[in-house]
Amino acid sequence: PTQLCTLPIATYTTKERGKIEFRPGDGDTSGAGLNVNTLYVAWESKAPAGYRLDATPHYFYIASASNTDEDKSALQSLQEYVATHELAATYSGFDVYDMPIQVSWGKVNAAKVTVQENGSVAVQGGAFLPGSEWEITRQCPSDLVPQSGEDQCTKQVWTVKDDGTTEGNAQKADRDPASGYITVAGLPAGTYTLTETKAPQDYRQGNGSYTFTINPDGTVQWENADDPDFHTTSSGLHVVGNHKATGTLPSAGGRGMHHMALGLAVVAA
Repeated sequence: PTQLCTLPIATYTTKERGKIEFRPGDGDTSGAGLNVNTLYVAWESKAPAGYRLDATPHYFYIASASNTDEDKSALQSLQEYVATHELAATYSGFDVYDMPIQVSWGKVNAAKVTVQENGSVAVQGGAFLPGSEWEITRQCPSDLVPQSGEDQCTKQVWTVKDDGTTEGNAQKADRDPASGYITVAGLPAGTYTLTETKAPQDYRQGNGSYTFTINPDGTVQWENADDPDFHTTSSGLHVVGNHKATGTLPSAGGRGMHHMALGLAVVAA
């Protein structure tokens, strides 16, 4: 009879180059060994920092190198089971592809963002502004205790420039080629503060900081619904609005001031 197991029998950790080798009789942290001509299912239980977990099940088996009638029969029964249940099972290996966690936001002209009566946000054409710069700070409360399997939180600061391509320990590249749209990748799960450090040309720098949390499953939550210049578009993109910088006339006298006053008087007449 077929014996089904629902509890994990072993936990394996990727080695160099992100690989795991399953061998008969081998075990990892649990000490459990693997049998030949036995169907197993593996799934990722913890993704590398900065990547989304891929919980897709992967069926595999280790075919016996022996050519005895007993081994032949066991292998045939296994293959029939796989075919009957239409499982994608491999005996040579499989790949698991983790996508990097991405966080995106936009920089827009606040005057071109309209909140409709139903609460939806309309962004006019030409609203997105190039040239902004930002600072991302990972928050690590002193009383934060990592849960089982989680890494210790380490406070870190990254800078990012709109359309910037440099990636490093303290700098994130903008993965979105469109100006005014910023996307960073590879941030580990945790809570972050986003602060504008340089506004687009001819616009005032924003005073607010914006908080987002990356959950262990890679989803991102923002916490700035009350900020009047922070909006979420119908596509789900979060945008931060900037206001035009306003010029001022000289407040003291002098030759330049007299000429300007004369010019204004002539135009007014």
